Amino acid sequence: LGLFCGYLECLEHLHQHPDHIIHRDIKPGNLYAPVSAPDKGKLFDLGIAHDEEGTRTHGQVPGTLDYMPPEFAAPDSGRGSPQSDIYSLAVTLYEALTRNLPFPRLPSGEKAWVEYITRSLQPTECSFDHRVFKEHPELVSLLRPGLAQDPQQRFPSAKAMRDEIQKVLASWDGSRNAYQAAMAEARAAFQREDFPETEWQARRALEIQLHDMSAEQLLTQARKRRQELCESAV
Repeated sequence: LGLFCGYLECLEHLHQHPDHIIHRDIKPGNLYAPVSAPDKGKLFDLGIAHDEEGTRTHGQVPGTLDYMPPEFAAPDSGRGSPQSDIYSLAVTLYEALTRNLPFPRLPSGEKAWVEYITRSLQPTECSFDHRVFKEHPELVSLLRPGLAQDPQQRFPSAKAMRDEIQKVLASWDGSRNAYQAAMAEARAAFQREDFPETEWQARRALEIQLHDMSAEQLLTQARKRRQELCESAV
């Protein structure tokens, strides 16, 4: 998510430019993601943004169809809007989180354009059934406005979407601190052989971070040791 804050900051700069530059081709291949430096993420390939009559896909639509907002299906869509870029970035964020596009991938060749038009005229809701959304429902609240079919229902600006991501990251920082505190208490309780307390704290950690292997292992070990103590006392 930190990387996408950087991408949105780049978009904010473009959109606030005196010429109101719209990128119009946001996709994974045009995003720079430096290793271990999410704050240095950048946008590549402004060719379409600089030349409205330049690089185009089928028909008269700029950009890459799988990441293109539905409003570009209209022949008078022109250069798009900040909300066009926000939609494409939301599609890319969804894919980064799930390894799948929010909508079925379009076929290659001429059929891609036909299906894109059909999907734009008959929009469907994308699925949020992936495990990442069940474990982090706050991501659904983040992505829904970004992926809205109606541009007016999307984030009003790249800054607004970036602010929302930063709120999610801040909440995760709080959860991470609570998880670490619970695990520290669980380990300390296990060392002093207070196994009921170990179980309690390990369950707390699991409530914060679902399916955490360390917490699950500690919980299993505490239950096993408590059972052994009960059996030895009989």
